[in-house]
Amino acid sequence: MIGGFALYRFLVQWVYMNDALYQAALRALVFFDIFDHPLTDRELFEYLHGPIPNTRLNFSQFLAQTEVFPDSVMVRTQGLWHLRGREELVSLRTERSVSYGIKNRILIRAVRVLSYVPFVRAVFVCNTLAFSVADRTSDIDVLIIVKGGRMWTARLMTTILMSVCGLRRTKKRIQDRICLSFYLADRALNIMKFRIPDDIYMSFWLRTLIPVYDPDHLRDSILRANQELLEPFLPHARYTHPMLRLDRSHELGKRTSVRIVEWVLQSRVGDRGESFVRAIQRKKIFRNRHSLVHAKDTRVVVNDSVLKFHENDRRVLYRDTWKQRMSEVNESL
Repeated sequence: MIGGFALYRFLVQWVYMNDALYQAALRALVFFDIFDHPLTDRELFEYLHGPIPNTRLNFSQFLAQTEVFPDSVMVRTQGLWHLRGREELVSLRTERSVSYGIKNRILIRAVRVLSYVPFVRAVFVCNTLAFSVADRTSDIDVLIIVKGGRMWTARLMTTILMSVCGLRRTKKRIQDRICLSFYLADRALNIMKFRIPDDIYMSFWLRTLIPVYDPDHLRDSILRANQELLEPFLPHARYTHPMLRLDRSHELGKRTSVRIVEWVLQSRVGDRGESFVRAIQRKKIFRNRHSLVHAKDTRVVVNDSVLKFHENDRRVLYRDTWKQRMSEVNESL
């Protein structure tokens, strides 16, 4: 009887090892293992990396199916999923939560300032803090959406204000500083052109964008503009994080004054000012001979719709590491 049950369990687990749902969960778990980050039940479900056979699968159905997932690779400890042999990640996630709280408070303070900058339409936190994998020494990456036609004016103002407030990241000051390395115009929200082959990181990057200041709900516009990065790979991409939003009374109370300034700067005087600050900033950027702005790729992009300064772009490393680990894990099944 016992032998028959053991054989039955072995056959069930063997089927699941080759099941599309199990593989989708495994792909997500291996990706976050690169960052030493275990996942909750909800996160594992929402980060399922497709394709999966049933995109209408709900959370309860998913939990029921995880009960018979083979435990030779994926293990659940204290409510967190991780790869076998990586039990130490459970305590590491608890330790990181302390840094997350500190960085969150700094982020909110910075965004309260940024929300008063004319032509800034939205601010999203991204990368390590949005992934919940930021450590004590890391910076705080943000994506800033700017009104079209005023990219350079908005960048100049955000840079000055973050510097005056002592919040801007520099080469020497990184920890808990705001990294102003990515601006998009509100008319250029499609980022598909920046994708590298098999770019798993960009899909998760887009999926985990957290709106900290987004009064016009531009996050929905960003997701719609980049469906090709989400639907085939992350079918449950519907995550939001309301805890990181500013209270609406603050948003509504300050917008009238900002709109007045924007109205004034939309004139010909504003056009001339935009041309002037564009010329100064572009000259400074292109004068740096060591910058990747001179490379023939999309790590650094400088134009009137996109300012992207990802000099230390690790997407190729993450992709190759993920592929290698997936291959090793599947060979061990």
